[in-house]
Amino acid sequence: MKASIGYALSKEAVIYRKADPKDYRLEQAADLMCTIELTALKFKAGENTETDHKMFGDWRSFKQNYLKALRRKQAK
Repeated sequence: MKASIGYALSKEAVIYRKADPKDYRLEQAADLMCTIELTALKFKAGENTETDHKMFGDWRSFKQNYLKALRRKQAK
């Protein structure tokens, strides 16, 4: 695992930083929100990937199960 992280860092593909345990959940929530919004943009542009389909299903399933739920939470 450390070797793969080192490789990714050497390629400047990701930024690694230690997460403070109290902030970790907040960072995970923000990451999930960004992932869902990015996936919505990809579906709308027709640029969704096979991974998107494996994770979220088709556009209708994604919209019903993930996007609507996220946007309801954001509205509160």
